[in-house]
Amino acid sequence: FVGSLIVGADGMNSDVRNCLADRTSPKGSWLTMDHKKFNVKAWTSPASGLRMKVLQFPANFTIPDAEGDLVTESETIYAIRSVNTRPLNYISLGLLPVKDPNMVRSTNVITRPNHDIWKLRSPQECKDWFTKAFPRLRLNKLVSDDEWERFYHSQGTTFPKCRYCPGMQVSHPSGNSGVVLVGDAVHAFPPDIGQGINAGFGDVEALDRALKGRDLITNKPTEKSLTKLSDALKEYERVRSPEISALIRLARFGSPYQYRQPLRKDRVGRHLWTLNVVMRTVMNKVSFGLLPPAAIMRSMDKRFTYRRLMRDADLTTTGMMALFFVAAWKLFLGAVIKRGFLG
Repeated sequence: FVGSLIVGADGMNSDVRNCLADRTSPKGSWLTMDHKKFNVKAWTSPASGLRMKVLQFPANFTIPDAEGDLVTESETIYAIRSVNTRPLNYISLGLLPVKDPNMVRSTNVITRPNHDIWKLRSPQECKDWFTKAFPRLRLNKLVSDDEWERFYHSQGTTFPKCRYCPGMQVSHPSGNSGVVLVGDAVHAFPPDIGQGINAGFGDVEALDRALKGRDLITNKPTEKSLTKLSDALKEYERVRSPEISALIRLARFGSPYQYRQPLRKDRVGRHLWTLNVVMRTVMNKVSFGLLPPAAIMRSMDKRFTYRRLMRDADLTTTGMMALFFVAAWKLFLGAVIKRGFLG
């Protein structure tokens, strides 16, 4: 089978992308071919390397509290902390909202790969460990032995590094055929900013607009004449690649500590991250909106591109640094003047 357009949507370990990065690929004879741009760039975030498994709870399960039993609601987010507090045995159970009130609740177990739970050697050990860690949950009634069996044998998943491929397309010199990448084949990152699916759909939407000769941001007709397939693919890469670069920056710094990682360095990092967000929020209020709040707080707003979010974040960073240096300079001058008077 021969196609004029190959779309690589084959995931984080994309064979299509790897083929384009391979110097021995026959596509290297194409005049526009640049193997280096298909090499993946990667950064480690505080969430990279975390392991996750899912434990299924029944719908509308109850949690004992001071007033009796709290009946959980399907559309409410819950975070349940363990009684354990040490770095390698503390854990938090996270439940995301679901629309169907009768659907089982997927309970996320996310922690560092050296945590005690990854050392458990049987379904019964899992059951005993979680029962002791969450004594109020009545896990003997909530979770069946079959579910403990499934949970124990589940491989789970590991959060990737924040990574992306600068190159998103290559086309034949004739302009009538090409290869293009979308989704995880271009970018992958931990799920903490909630943009994975949105980013993939954004790639597809941008590619569709490029092929139709429309503006990739506004979807309005353009004056550019994209008569060849190669023109559309190059326009897709020109507009979308900087967006993906900004998205990866957002993924690295947006909200990497929300999993309550238990190590001491994680706790310090979480406090510093919180301080950073608070400072940006205060500066936004003090400046009457002139300086934007933290990027993660606006990431769900459709009005802002990823580039706009990170450009605004850089503006606030510049403002914070300026205030810091002004304060440091005043302290320095004050110390010099005081020493001069005393000396």
